[in-house]
Parts: sequence; structure tokens; C-alpha cells
Amino acid sequence: MKNLLLIPLLVILCGQAFQSSVAAERPNIILVFIDDMGWGDFSCFGNDDAATPNIDRLAAEGVRFEQFYVNSPICSPSRVAISTGQYPQR
Repeated sequence: MKNLLLIPLLVILCGQAFQSSVAAERPNIILVFIDDMGWGDFSCFGNDDAATPNIDRLAAEGVRFEQFYVNSPICSPSRVAISTGQYPQR
């Protein structure tokens, strides 16, 4: 009877160990989506007028994208496009 109770416990423990190893392999992704701000507004992209040390540190430790396309110059359709993967016209 004791062995029958240990089997579900072992299954749960093995499943949790597998999930934690898979989660450790996934990348951490931070998407900064700011309205009315261009890529040249950060000091890491060459702006000398505004200091953005925290953004600069994120850019230095991660990936900086220098070419991109925004689906709309207005915030509402561009947010919907990024969350749904659809063009604003759809």
C-alpha cells in the first residue's frame, strides 16, 4: 500500500524537475513599447540630450534592434498589431 502512495509523488516530483529544466532554457524577453518615442531618443542610440542609463544597460546586456517597422503611427492600432499579429487594416 505504501508503494502505491509513492508512485504519484514520484510522478509529481519528476514532472516538476522537468518543468524547471525546460523553463531555465527559455529566454527572458522584455518588449519596450513606448508611444511617441523614436529609436534615436535613447542615449544608447546616440542621443546626447537625454541620459537613459537603465535602458543603456539593458541594451548593453541584451539585443538592440536597429531596423524595425511599426504598423501604425498611432498607439492604438500599433498595440493591437503587436498583441494579435495582425495588420491594423484587418
